[in-house]
Amino acid sequence: MSDWRKLSLSDVIERFIDYRGKTPQKIDYGVPLVTAKIVKNGKIEEPKEFIAERDYDTWMTRGIPEYGDVVITTEAPMGKVAQLKFKGKVALAQRIITLRGKSDILDNTFLLYSLQSEEVQNQLFLQTTGTTVQGIKASELKKIEILLPPLQEQQKIADILCSVDEAIEKTEAIIEQTKKVKKGLIQHLLTKGIEHKKFKKTEIGEIPAEWELVRVSDLTIEHKQGYYTKDNYVEDGVYLIRITDLKNPKIDFSVMPKLDMDENIYEQFRVDKDDFLFARSGASIGRYGIVMEDDPKAIFASYLIRFKFNNQQVNNRYFGYFYESDVCWKQLKSIIQGSSNPNINANNIKNLKIALPSLDEQKHIVDIIFSVDEKIRINMLMLQEFQTLKSGLMQSLLTGEVRVKVEGNEVTQV
Repeated sequence: MSDWRKLSLSDVIERFIDYRGKTPQKIDYGVPLVTAKIVKNGKIEEPKEFIAERDYDTWMTRGIPEYGDVVITTEAPMGKVAQLKFKGKVALAQRIITLRGKSDILDNTFLLYSLQSEEVQNQLFLQTTGTTVQGIKASELKKIEILLPPLQEQQKIADILCSVDEAIEKTEAIIEQTKKVKKGLIQHLLTKGIEHKKFKKTEIGEIPAEWELVRVSDLTIEHKQGYYTKDNYVEDGVYLIRITDLKNPKIDFSVMPKLDMDENIYEQFRVDKDDFLFARSGASIGRYGIVMEDDPKAIFASYLIRFKFNNQQVNNRYFGYFYESDVCWKQLKSIIQGSSNPNINANNIKNLKIALPSLDEQKHIVDIIFSVDEKIRINMLMLQEFQTLKSGLMQSLLTGEVRVKVEGNEVTQV
């Protein structure tokens, strides 16, 4: 690694533009405006805010960004990094700094990955100021040091990491598209069913003539609110199911804590196979889990509600897809709308109206939607593998632990 150097950004950056001042008035259409909140690590979300063409030159007097420039957010959030890949004009809002490397020393895409690295991110947070909102000043940002191999090696490293990022983006796009397919299937199958010809009007819209419209209370055997505790977790005990363990529809036991539990309390709050758990508070409303294990030896926490449904009337997976549907959420929103701290309770759920086909058709509908769910799950696993691969490559390639082959030089492990 004798040919690698550690240099400050001030040594290697040709152009360093700090956008400050009052952002021009935003309009519905014009020059796209990149704000700090849409800069994510590695990419920029599609801008939804714009400024007028006439304001562009006045606002961007500090410097016009170019394709390939690297941007970093200085506050709210701090330290998010991306590369500009807009072909037309783009305006940058406050709390963003543009960086352009000296072309004979620093490859811009290598800079992108260096700024995302754990070493550089740690340096950034050491230089932050503020308590409520953390930020970094331009003068401090210039002092940040990056580890720099020869230019050709930078470009090769950037190419390798870009190829993994492309795989990540393609997988994310597949997941997003498959989720749209699932959403469409839920909306269609839970209101139109399979190969029905006759329909009837109901309070929730048209449904097949053979189907029933019932309240959830008609399907409910029992409901109960969860167990409240401040007890410390233990190594060996009873699982405590929390909101974060609900994965629509599965329940994740992998990182679930355990409690030392009195037998009488356990019997009150234990969950059994086919129990249906709802999150009942705040932003978590909409999360649910179905107990699929025979004897999980678990109880459920206070921000959850447990329902037991009559499995001779409703398939739990069918009910789960109903709970994800627009039909359900139009009803729920009318209940919780306008509340600063929205909550649902058992009565809210019991008052929901659900279109109910026969159990055989429910299972058929579930099988169709579940096959799409499986595609999402498989692609999510692939995405996690790519993200893990990228993290490992960044650690080894950006530190020189593993050297890449450049112009016939063999890969060298340091």
